Amino acid sequence: MILNKTYDYKTTGYLTLPSVDEDGIKVLETLKFLGVKNENIFSFNDAKREEMLSFKCKMIGIFEKAQETKTNVLFYFYYAGHGEMYGTSTSTQIVCSDGSRFSWEKELAALSNYIHTYILAFFDCCRKRT
Repeated sequence: MILNKTYDYKTTGYLTLPSVDEDGIKVLETLKFLGVKNENIFSFNDAKREEMLSFKCKMIGIFEKAQETKTNVLFYFYYAGHGEMYGTSTSTQIVCSDGSRFSWEKELAALSNYIHTYILAFFDCCRKRT
């Protein structure tokens, strides 16, 4: 879960999104209701690009282990915050809290090539074209 609520308008051009916290609580409650253990829930608040890269590496480790052990893994990805599309691209880029962009949609598509892994992604954001 990535919940990007706080943005500095002067540096990012984006306003803070107060409803992100409430949305995150609902998603977390749903995951727990479905039986997902706390140690299997990764949550980031107001994430910066470096955190996204680090988390992607962690996901690769989990997916590689699933391949080695032939264990099926369902990865539920939820993002709430601002989003953009550049030019004629149809791929969503999330706007990190520091104003940088990260293309989780493309990254998740690449990660879906691992066998024994399944990805369900929700982007709760606008797709503003820039």
